[in-house]
Amino acid sequence: MNPKPDDPQAGAPNSKLARKSREILSKYGLRLRKSLGQNLLVDEGIFEEIIAALDLRQDDWVLEIGSGIGFLTSKLAEKAGRVVAIEIDPKLIFLLRQELKDFTNLDLIEADILKVDLDQLMRHAEGGRQKAAANLPYYITSPVIMHLLKFKHNFTRLVIMVQKEVGKRILSRPGTKDYGVLSIAVQYHTEPRLVTYVDRKSFFPSPAVDSMVLTLDILEQPRVGLKDEGFFFKVVKAAFSQRRKMLRGSLRSLGLEGQVIIDLLTELGIDPARRGETLSLEEFAAISDRIRQ
Repeated sequence: MNPKPDDPQAGAPNSKLARKSREILSKYGLRLRKSLGQNLLVDEGIFEEIIAALDLRQDDWVLEIGSGIGFLTSKLAEKAGRVVAIEIDPKLIFLLRQELKDFTNLDLIEADILKVDLDQLMRHAEGGRQKAAANLPYYITSPVIMHLLKFKHNFTRLVIMVQKEVGKRILSRPGTKDYGVLSIAVQYHTEPRLVTYVDRKSFFPSPAVDSMVLTLDILEQPRVGLKDEGFFFKVVKAAFSQRRKMLRGSLRSLGLEGQVIIDLLTELGIDPARRGETLSLEEFAAISDRIRQ
């Protein structure tokens, strides 16, 4: 009998790891939960690219977000000095503790990553470099990325798998339709690079979209200097709150009069008729600092 289209186990690729996934889930009487965006990567080639992108040494610490049934987790534990894996699903945590019990350098934590204080979690990391790896479900992708950036001082590199649409937003440049708040936030803190595209058939079950693997190398200093980082992002969000609005209109949500905005932008050599999606980080920084001043 063919699976129904909305069956969360439908559409899985017929690969060795897909078959192994079915066997392991069956062994524990589990089904993947669509509500948690549980799509397991079952492509050995992509695993190899992720491991290569992490550039692991034996004294490195790695935070893994969303361990699934442990395929990547085990590879990380083989390469790194210490792996701290966070998984929100208690049933998968039980599975992982059974399947990965031989790894003495692995800590499995049942938690919601958005509620984890990463300063506290990583406080014992000594020597080596601290990195993170994550396969992010669409519904929490941006919040998790922003959470990681909040604690960026704990890491030298993040390797994330995101839906292709989100990856394009992260990598996009001013003047493109994908450029927005997420683009600016990531590029302010990191140097993002594309590692590889990931076909939807590389997952079990197969999602409706393709994905990307990206590296985000944490910058030693943010890409632009600012008087007030918090206010900078208020300016950015105001500029993108209504994408079709010109700056002279969108920035009024900051409590400024229209003529004040026009005069300020003119002083900076920025046309008040431009839209937020055309501005570089440097131009946003200039506007932010000038308003603050």
